[in-house]
Amino acid sequence: MKLTPRFVFLTRHAERLKDQSGQSVILIATVIVSFIMFFGFAVNTGLLVAAKISLQTAADAAAYAGAATQARQLNAISFLNYDMRRQYKKFLYRYAVIGSMGNPTFADTDNPSKPGYYDFAKRQFLNGTSQPSYAHVNVPSVCIPLTTNATNDNCLVVSLPNSKMTFSGSGLSQISQILYQQIEQIQLAQEALCKGNSAINLFILINWLFKSEPGSAAMEALFAKLPTTMKQSDRDKALQTSLILTEGLGLMPRNILNLLRIQTLVKFLNEQPVTADQDQVDAWTKATDADQHERTIQAFRSATANLNETVMDHAGLTMTELQAPQQLQTTPVSATFNTYVHYMDPGGAPASNTDSICKASIIPFPISGMPVGVRKSNPNLTVHYAVKLKAKAKLLFLPVKDGLELEAVAGAKPFGSRIGPGNLSELDFVEEIEPGLVNNQIIAECRGIGATSAGCKVPNIKLVGGGAASFYSKPFLNTLKTIIGGTSSVSATTESIREGLKAATAPNPAEVGQYNILPPPRKTKDMMFEFLPYSDDQSPNIYRFYAPLFLAGQNDVTQQLNAFVDQTFGNPPPGGGPFKIDLMQIKEQIKTNMGAYVQQNLNPGTGSENDETMTFAALELPMAGVKPAPTGFAYWLTEANSVLTSWAPTYARTDGGGMGFKPRFGYSVKFVTMQNLLKSGMPQVDDDLPKVNH
Repeated sequence: MKLTPRFVFLTRHAERLKDQSGQSVILIATVIVSFIMFFGFAVNTGLLVAAKISLQTAADAAAYAGAATQARQLNAISFLNYDMRRQYKKFLYRYAVIGSMGNPTFADTDNPSKPGYYDFAKRQFLNGTSQPSYAHVNVPSVCIPLTTNATNDNCLVVSLPNSKMTFSGSGLSQISQILYQQIEQIQLAQEALCKGNSAINLFILINWLFKSEPGSAAMEALFAKLPTTMKQSDRDKALQTSLILTEGLGLMPRNILNLLRIQTLVKFLNEQPVTADQDQVDAWTKATDADQHERTIQAFRSATANLNETVMDHAGLTMTELQAPQQLQTTPVSATFNTYVHYMDPGGAPASNTDSICKASIIPFPISGMPVGVRKSNPNLTVHYAVKLKAKAKLLFLPVKDGLELEAVAGAKPFGSRIGPGNLSELDFVEEIEPGLVNNQIIAECRGIGATSAGCKVPNIKLVGGGAASFYSKPFLNTLKTIIGGTSSVSATTESIREGLKAATAPNPAEVGQYNILPPPRKTKDMMFEFLPYSDDQSPNIYRFYAPLFLAGQNDVTQQLNAFVDQTFGNPPPGGGPFKIDLMQIKEQIKTNMGAYVQQNLNPGTGSENDETMTFAALELPMAGVKPAPTGFAYWLTEANSVLTSWAPTYARTDGGGMGFKPRFGYSVKFVTMQNLLKSGMPQVDDDLPKVNH
């Protein structure tokens, strides 16, 4: 049978279908594809793990950098807050020590109503007697003597006898041995001396309180008006001494500047959380207000620096800040009190006492709303920092079109120190002490006065925690007297006056654990703080740090300053007080002088106190150059380990245990869990973080 072509074709095709050759190709292809998929999965898994680790590392670095910025800002606030207290102690040293050293037997007499306190006694001549008696004044009264003549030394007595009278004057020239060895005897008529001394006393007190210019033009102008009976050489020496006593800004202007810097730093801490990318960070960096975004800039840059470019896409990185919009609230603390001036009137002698040529009084000069510090006003707020990073992973076999986006979160918190006592109040800076009788008259009737006045409050602070020692304590004043030069064989010098100031403003035991106190300069043998950026070799005792007066880019600096002075100073009645001094005029003068100081000194950074600038605070280290207190009189501290209060591990504790730690001060940073941060709050004490009581 003959096969047709079609039949032949079908037969041959059927035979080929029965052929088994080539089956392994399919199997091999399947295995290869599976292997490639498994290899890609393994590689992608490894890359994904690496990307996740990289992103988490970047988030940790960002959280730490942001919290470190917060810690530095908190440290700056705490340093400024402690400097406000130091400025108050500087005023107390001037007021209670320098202004009272003309008193007889300074500072030996006891206060009958305040055991352990000096009574700031004066001598008085009553009923025309030639022998003086004591007037127990109870409070300091500023008097800077212009003469070493015992019978003319107005600071020692509150009513002077006529020069024709005779009296021993025992001890009346002590001030010349203590403060004014360089001033020769100034031969003045008692009436002229009476007028001049009164003007100097009041003017120096006002300088201590309100001086707002770095120069000495006002003081020089005052001395130019002194009676022409004073020799020019004596006038020059008295002026030089008075300039030494009024160096630097006064208490209120200095603390207003500190408050302005604190206010700016609090704004930085409370900068609103944002979501940022590389373009936004680059734009902030170039802007004039970059400092306001420092926390975010530092955090983002730390994130990118720790992000592995091999497995993560830098271009798509975004960072969302998760912390609360408000981190810190502070409340300024102010004090209202009376200061007193030894004021003399040549025409004020009572008619019954014809022998008195100069009638003296102890007159109160009231101070209202003096800024002395800040406290944290909302204890429920905790400063912390947390971020969420988002970025796309770089995978070999991308399973999705737009890439695989990963997330990582991290949180950190500054801890281990404090900006100051949480319960800080006016009571920490004043004491109720009623003045005594002078010339049988009440100095100031302060009992029963309304709440808006100072009452019997005088400026004073405690030196020892829980103890009675204060700036009015007799042992403390006598210790300072010894440093300054208070014996017949030892006289004061410019250096000894400044040495006494260092001791009086050094850290005291009552401040330990309450304030963040800077340690001594690194050049001392016990300095363990090499990481601190002290200024330079020429000024090793000055610590400079970033603390702007105002937010960057603001042009209404003068207007802001004036508004802040108005808010701080308040609105005292014009011409009020026993001296009939127009405090409103003083306030306007403060605004004018501080505005000039900011524009002419701080802005260019020339001729300012400690070379501070608009953006950098410059504070004297509180322990720098301070000599140890005499044995048995622990009124001030000179060892860094005795005041440091930051956290440190147990191996870093001082040998004797105690409160201090060798390697740390101020705020540190620790990581926190998001659960603690977002749900249960930030724990204040962790078992694994031994800390001192702060």
